[in-house]
Amino acid sequence: MFIFVKNFNMKKISIITLTLCITFNISTSQNSTDCNGIVNGSSMMDDCGVCQQSYIYDYVTHAVTMLDDTLNVTLGPTEMIVMANDPQNPYWNSYPIISYDTIVSNNSITWNGIYLTSSGDYHDSTLISINGCDSIANLNFTYNNSTSIDNLEINNPVIKVTDLLGRDSKTIKNQVLIYIYKDGTRVKRIFIQ
Repeated sequence: MFIFVKNFNMKKISIITLTLCITFNISTSQNSTDCNGIVNGSSMMDDCGVCQQSYIYDYVTHAVTMLDDTLNVTLGPTEMIVMANDPQNPYWNSYPIISYDTIVSNNSITWNGIYLTSSGDYHDSTLISINGCDSIANLNFTYNNSTSIDNLEINNPVIKVTDLLGRDSKTIKNQVLIYIYKDGTRVKRIFIQ
């Protein structure tokens, strides 16, 4: 690089030569092992502590091929690489799984090992998903014991009894039958011998 410098009286011109040397030190000797035990591999731990691998996805056949390493991978015309921590990766666990359900019943029920006999909002946070994340199940349970089957039959006679396939049937023990009442109500029953 040359720099031209003029002094203030404009009589002398100096030329200064500047040599600039930049050295990049790139070292490939440092190796790291991923959570899958592969040196310089691409696997990563998700938020739930599960080791996730990158994979090849074929968007025509929907085939998935898990990868230990993403270097030097050759893809086919219908394939793409999905990195372990890609936001679109369905295997990646970012958050706990939360479910919300509503049940209205004339009977008490057992839900996740809890015997419910009154209306209310219930939750169970002791569950673990198949991928190892915490799961929270929420239930809004309405216990409606105002109508019993016995009262239904007194005020509303049975007009037809069918099996599960809708064929007319008589009362048969050890078989699920559907009782159809005059007002259109349907009740499944089984008489156990």
